Amino acid sequence: ILAKWAPGEQVSDASFTNQQDLLAKCCYAVWVICQGNACNQATFGDTDGILGIIKILEAECEDFLFEVAAGAICALCEGSDKNKDRFREDSGLQPLIHLLEHQCDKIKLNVARALCHLAENPENRKTIRELNGLAKVVQLLAN
Repeated sequence: ILAKWAPGEQVSDASFTNQQDLLAKCCYAVWVICQGNACNQATFGDTDGILGIIKILEAECEDFLFEVAAGAICALCEGSDKNKDRFREDSGLQPLIHLLEHQCDKIKLNVARALCHLAENPENRKTIRELNGLAKVVQLLAN
């Protein structure tokens, strides 16, 4: 569902709202189902579900959708080295780091949590630093 309905094509305002609601519910379900469950984390990753979440991060979305998408990333990557690699290999770090500049504090909090889990991987840590993600997190903590 995430890959099929992820933002991309222009839709009417009513359809846009329905699409955002559906995607937010799906991301929240991923968050709850994968939190602390290695089997569900692996299954979601093996079915290329991470790509659908990355599409959401790259699109114009409502705040709540960004918030739950970042929360889903936390749940998918906490303790899952394979999903941490997938997220980097599927080019998810750049759009995630970009959300550190979002105006909504809840989004920034979940993004920082996701980056914390992703940074447990040495290659991700290097890429996050190269993409100026560490400096952005430090700046957030200083404010």
